[in-house]
Formats: sequence, structure tokens, C-alpha cells
Amino acid sequence: MSNYKIPFAIQPFREGNARTGRILTLLILLQKGLLELPILYLSACIIKRKLPHIRKETVEKILEQPYTSPKKIMGQDIKSLNTAKKYLNQMEELGIMSSTKIGKEIVYLNIDLFNLLSES
Repeated sequence: MSNYKIPFAIQPFREGNARTGRILTLLILLQKGLLELPILYLSACIIKRKLPHIRKETVEKILEQPYTSPKKIMGQDIKSLNTAKKYLNQMEELGIMSSTKIGKEIVYLNIDLFNLLSES
């Protein structure tokens, strides 16, 4: 919940709210015994192994949200809808995202973040 509330709901600082939210999320997970070490940095792993053409900031932006869609991630790095779908499908294959159809649109859930937010 801190990963959502700090950068998006509260926004206590001019910059760095997302980083602060990620750090607080790590601390909460450590405190609850859900992590043994303060290591929960998936974006670097994803970039190195499966998503070499996407910027680190774009991956982090995708992972900060409980859900997203191909249209929402299109931007500077991702210019076509097919490329956006490809990246999200690769994240689904890695077990990071789970797709579901809502109406006519396919939405991708950030599994860990969605579960964390559901527990709060």
C-alpha cells in the first residue's frame, strides 16, 4: 500500500516519491517477515534478460502500478501497440504480470503489488 500511497496519493516530496514508496514497501515486507533480505528489484533483471530494448524507467513505471494495459505503457520507448503487448506478454511469461480481459480490453495485473494491496 505504501508503494501506491506515497507516490500517488500523498506525494510528500517534489521528487522521489516513487523511490520512497519502493523503499517503504521493502521495509514493510522485511518487518512482516515476507523478505529475508532487502532485495526486491525486478526491473534490472527484466531489462537484462527479456526486455533489452526498453528503458529501466519504463519498466519501473510499469511495475509501480497494480495494473496496466498496452495502451497505457505506450510512449517514448514503446511506440506501437504490438510492441506494448509483446513486452507485457513477456512479463506475464516471467510470472510478474497476469492478463485478464475486462470488456474489450486486456488488462495486465502486477501480481505481487496487487496481492500486497489486497492484503492491506
